[in-house]
Amino acid sequence: MKYRGQPITLFALIALTAVLASAAVAFSETTQADIERSVAAIRDYDYGRSRKALLTVEKLVNETHRDPELRAAIEKELAKLLESDVSVACKQFVCKQLWIIGTEASLPALRKLLESEDTRMAEAACYALSSSPSPRADSVLLGALGRARGNALIAVINLLGERRSAESAEAIVKVARNKDGAVADAAIAALGKIASQQSVRALADLRRSDDPQRRTQASHASLQCAYELEKRGNLAAAAEIYEQLASSGEPSPVRRGARLGLARLKMTAVGPPADDFAQVKEVPIFDGKTFIGWEGNLDMFRIEDGAIVAGTLKKAIPRNEFLCTTKEYGDFELRLRVRLIGPKESANAGIQIRSRRIPNHHEMIGYQADMGQHYWGCLYDESRRQQILAAPDPKRLVKILKPDDWNSYVIRCVGKRIQLWVNGYQTVDYTEPDDSIEQTGLIGLQIHSGPPSEAWYKDITIKRRNDASQKGE
Repeated sequence: MKYRGQPITLFALIALTAVLASAAVAFSETTQADIERSVAAIRDYDYGRSRKALLTVEKLVNETHRDPELRAAIEKELAKLLESDVSVACKQFVCKQLWIIGTEASLPALRKLLESEDTRMAEAACYALSSSPSPRADSVLLGALGRARGNALIAVINLLGERRSAESAEAIVKVARNKDGAVADAAIAALGKIASQQSVRALADLRRSDDPQRRTQASHASLQCAYELEKRGNLAAAAEIYEQLASSGEPSPVRRGARLGLARLKMTAVGPPADDFAQVKEVPIFDGKTFIGWEGNLDMFRIEDGAIVAGTLKKAIPRNEFLCTTKEYGDFELRLRVRLIGPKESANAGIQIRSRRIPNHHEMIGYQADMGQHYWGCLYDESRRQQILAAPDPKRLVKILKPDDWNSYVIRCVGKRIQLWVNGYQTVDYTEPDDSIEQTGLIGLQIHSGPPSEAWYKDITIKRRNDASQKGE
């Protein structure tokens, strides 16, 4: 086993978890006054000055992961700095932290920053907004579209494109005819990523432009648009665009890309891809009545109405708990239904895959398909890199998620590729770049420490690839 690419011994792993546990205790005792004092200490920061105070704030941000109360307090104080008379360097630092912890609470302060005449401020605000899970962030960006200029305008356009903001398509179509070539190019590229019906029509018109540069940019954006539609499952619309772009009048790279797109669509129509599990037998790994095949702290897990219930609504959850399979799995497709009950702003759980129990400890280490708060559908690396490896489009996810009801979860692992679906919407398609990360392990059902809450898991089945990675038979 390795940690961030370096070999990790059993002794070092135990020591690491002890350090993390002590850090969690230390920050659980952090007070509002501590946060206010730490954030206030960076008010005088500017380029060339000591970064000591910044490091303290970064530590607060990094080590309060999944503590919503502390995170909210830190965000509130950071947002105040954005609206005060501090240096550009200080505000840029604040925006970097809001990229990690920003919620709707900091949107008003970021909105004002977007309206700044200083391009650096607008660009910093865009950086902070780029990870915002709130659909209201799109409205903030759209409001800045008519006021921003130069590089700030390009930054806003680029971010609306990255967020696939269909609501902004009409405004971006107008900007695509801007006399400033760089601004127009950014708008055209954004339309390709948004891939709405309005985007498709606008790009088709732009491919007929008298301006050869505009035509070329629109062709490349149309190719991107077709690919986006293909990923979303709108194959007929994607095929229509690919057919148009495969004609002799388009640039050579675009024609090649369109032909490849048509070839992919043809393969999809003929049959499933090679790694599909359609012909693999699906078997239950929970019988709905007993914990046969599972192990864990049964004081925190029970069976009710054919489901495994983790946690309780009667008292706070003191620490993370996991119920694990006794078998290991390598390549598989796991299907189950999940429900999370508890405070929406803090209840949290998840499904461990290709994971291990940390020796003599309650924690697990490995990949987690996340549940709760704005982590639904994310792929998190539990107790290892301790970061989100891939996440869904929050605007699309909010439309299909049923926070107060049962949700279906599908987890597919083939080689180094991990894919997640929530209620049929693909939230993650991640390929592990680190060859040292193990690709076999246990499956675990988690309840996260925090306020009284319950995670329900039922209808748990698996399809397994017939390979040598399967252990525990």
